[in-house]
Amino acid sequence: MPKKAPRRKRTAAVLSTGLAVACAAGLTACASGSAGAGGPGSYKGQKLTVELPPITAHAAAYKQYYADLAAAFRQKTGATLSFELNETTQQSEVQAIQQMAVTHQGPDLLLSAGGSNAMAYDSHAFQVLTPADWNEIGGKGQFYPNQLSMSGPSPSQDIAVPMYNVPDAMVYNTALFKAAGIKSPPTTWSQYVQDAEKINDPAKGVYGTAMDPADGEDPWKTLWFMVTEEGGSYISPSLKKATLDSAAVRNAVAFWFDWYTKFHIVNPDSLTWQAPQMEAAFAAGDVGEEVVQKASDVPLYKDGKVGGDFAFAPMPKIPYGMTSLPPGGSAPGTFLSADDLLIATYAPKPLALQFLKILLSQKYQLLQYKLTGQLPVTTAAGAVAAREDPAQNRVFVANLGSQEPTAFVSAWGTLEGALATVATQSASHIATSRSLSSADIANELTVANNAVQQQLGG
Repeated sequence: MPKKAPRRKRTAAVLSTGLAVACAAGLTACASGSAGAGGPGSYKGQKLTVELPPITAHAAAYKQYYADLAAAFRQKTGATLSFELNETTQQSEVQAIQQMAVTHQGPDLLLSAGGSNAMAYDSHAFQVLTPADWNEIGGKGQFYPNQLSMSGPSPSQDIAVPMYNVPDAMVYNTALFKAAGIKSPPTTWSQYVQDAEKINDPAKGVYGTAMDPADGEDPWKTLWFMVTEEGGSYISPSLKKATLDSAAVRNAVAFWFDWYTKFHIVNPDSLTWQAPQMEAAFAAGDVGEEVVQKASDVPLYKDGKVGGDFAFAPMPKIPYGMTSLPPGGSAPGTFLSADDLLIATYAPKPLALQFLKILLSQKYQLLQYKLTGQLPVTTAAGAVAAREDPAQNRVFVANLGSQEPTAFVSAWGTLEGALATVATQSASHIATSRSLSSADIANELTVANNAVQQQLGG
């Protein structure tokens, strides 16, 4: 699986085990008729396919996890479970969903990034889950608060079941903090900058923090925390108006790039950095603190020069220059960042539910965590993970208790791309003029806002 989150760009591959034989390549229907009445062996001869991202790290662990799932599925149902690991960028994911809607062919279950769920729902390519369906797989109450708020447009129209939790937090180098006399992680963005300035030592190749404006996914996430804390949003509560040109978003973009132009607390090369470069710099011990990091980054850190000299903390919760949240501002632990499974309209739902029931059981939630490092999506299993490794997991599990959803709109993919363009264009302005004016920011955000508004309608 990709290191930062399961929804990174992927390379084409198919994982097969002795218990899981993949279907024909491409978008070929893999369901084999209606499901039986339930019970061991009642689905004998049937097949179920699940399309997931490919394995890019800890391949042996993921292969073992999938094999264990397939074995449990075979034992429970008599059916064959296979995992297809196909390339999926944001655009190809859209194309796959559209093709499934038109051809009624493809994998039985598809992993979708939460931001794609609205588009998937609008495609009518996936089955709506009934109260009986939810009860069959353990009920809605097993999940974290707000966990299902991106599963459909309303609680009675859910199509998505969480598979992976990928909450965010900040990470900091405990050795650099200690050397700088910093006793605790920052709780405000003002403190964040102050701590970064204390650590910053370019002559030694050490920088207070890092940024990755060239990354295709991270810019909207980093900015989201700042915008939300200021009381702003990317899209209006009515879901009809794009608000990327608002003061809160302008302020967030300006503050982020001030790390480079005003505070000089990031590597001069970071204008072209993507997430892997930023994370590698932290792993090398060259960065004091970074935001929007995940528990799945831990192996990279431990294998790097930083070793065990790191810790996680909640994201800063007060806007820069302020001592408290402004009116309307909120400080969620993380945005709702779950990768969900969707059941295709042509798939045998009863058989798919049997797989989901196994997946969500505490045994396999904890096996997933122990083998892959991916945090459980159920609160009971998450509590176990937090107890077993509080230093690594306590902050992430706590953040899941106060996560907030993003807007449930089909335009969300466009929004992510538009903010990525704002980030790269802003970096380009700095590279050419050594500055970034408020007019530059406003112009870039106006273009981005218009693109999103066009897709929203009007």
